[in-house]
Amino acid sequence: MRILIFGKLGDIVKSSELIIEIEKPMELDSFKSILFKREPALMQEKFAISVNQKLSMDDTILHNNDEIALLPPFSGG
Repeated sequence: MRILIFGKLGDIVKSSELIIEIEKPMELDSFKSILFKREPALMQEKFAISVNQKLSMDDTILHNNDEIALLPPFSGG
């Protein structure tokens, strides 16, 4: 799975992209556990997650070919 990381989240993990392979489809909530084990500093941050360019909820099912984006809080003006 390709994980794009934006804004200050990229600074925290020192990368703008991660690759994580999953063995079978899983819910986004379970994926976050894997992500937090790999990058524990993200546990302290607030961010939204998009899957294939759509904001997603914890029960969204992920597949190995999905594109995930970690989106820090943002505001418009």
